[in-house]
Amino acid sequence: MNNCQHKLHTDLIREAVFFTIEVLQNRTNLSGTGMFATSLLTGLTLHQLDTFNLTLCGGEAGQSFELQVANQLPDLGIDSDLPYFIPSAKSVSYYLPVLVGSQLKLDLRQNWSVNELMKAANRVLKDAGLLRFVTPTRLAVAVRQMLYQTGEGILVKAGKTHSHYCIESVGFFYKSHLLAVLALLDSCCVSLASEHVKPAPAIENGYSGSDGIVAIESLKDILQRCVDDVLFAKEQYQQCTSHRHYLVLHNAYAHWVCLIFHLSTCSRHLIKKALMLNVYDARYQIISLPNKKYVKSFRQLPVCSLLRTALQQYVLHLEARAHVPFIKLVLSSQQPLLFSYNDVASPSLFTMRELNQHLFDGKSVNSDWPRKTIINYLYRQFPSHDVAAFVDHDNVAHCPMIIQKIANAINALLLKLINE
Repeated sequence: MNNCQHKLHTDLIREAVFFTIEVLQNRTNLSGTGMFATSLLTGLTLHQLDTFNLTLCGGEAGQSFELQVANQLPDLGIDSDLPYFIPSAKSVSYYLPVLVGSQLKLDLRQNWSVNELMKAANRVLKDAGLLRFVTPTRLAVAVRQMLYQTGEGILVKAGKTHSHYCIESVGFFYKSHLLAVLALLDSCCVSLASEHVKPAPAIENGYSGSDGIVAIESLKDILQRCVDDVLFAKEQYQQCTSHRHYLVLHNAYAHWVCLIFHLSTCSRHLIKKALMLNVYDARYQIISLPNKKYVKSFRQLPVCSLLRTALQQYVLHLEARAHVPFIKLVLSSQQPLLFSYNDVASPSLFTMRELNQHLFDGKSVNSDWPRKTIINYLYRQFPSHDVAAFVDHDNVAHCPMIIQKIANAINALLLKLINE
């Protein structure tokens, strides 16, 4: 199956768009990212963007950009007098937000080759934790299908008997594209006006940090907020054991366990490999986590007191309603351990994005901020190769005693922040 034929789920598309915009907002690893973001917001592949004649207009005084794409495809000889048909000699204009247009302007000056652009795009997708089949070309094709109605061609390809030239007027196409992009960004929970977590400053040992790092003082506030949420929900449920209060209590527990799990283990935010109960060995107090690379498919980390208590409380909470069919599946590891109840009281997979919306009041933050924040802290406390082994970097071999020492250090930090 080639790139164009592979169907991508809309959640994967949104994740790619969300992370790419986040890279631009945090201004990290920018080279070539403007071109990739343009591909994601127009549905044009990187090869097409490299082939077409691009003219970038606007951007003055913080205004949005207009990308004019000259059609380099052959003239099919179709009557250009047909209404709403743009002949091959004319350009089509696309809307680009300031953030994307500004970086695209810099990328166009560099005259990147297609291979260099593909490497830059794949780097972004790798950092986002997306699987290998989520390629830049497949994403462009999938975005194209999301943005445009059937029949609204966007200069994709041409043959002797058909074309994919735009069949709308130039002005109407720009407006419809603008509305489609804004809807796409909204569905990705991207707010171009929102503040983002600031990157950490450079550290003396050479580790420069990464986007999505939260200051330790802010982490203390986040932890204490989640503790307060659980205590308040428990108090409300004890006073009135209504179903509504139970759902609020469950969601508070899910928030707490999700946060402590990701902080304690530096685990990546993985949806397809979501946490299951059977990866936790309560007897030996270890947890098995999937590795990103495949030299060894998983790594085992010790479970210290804070995470152990959080898991025990959550499991006891679930066992109180073990007769419920869905919870029975969760306890038997046939469904992910962490789930939440939405407004209609139906369970759904609980993700870091949901937690982030709760903790950061809807602002966009890096889904892996717990991992990045703790890694940033660990690099100040331990040699880099020991940290790499704990967090699954580069398949570094690990020493169990060092791994235990790192786990204890994280546990001590979190307990200190909670109890201060």
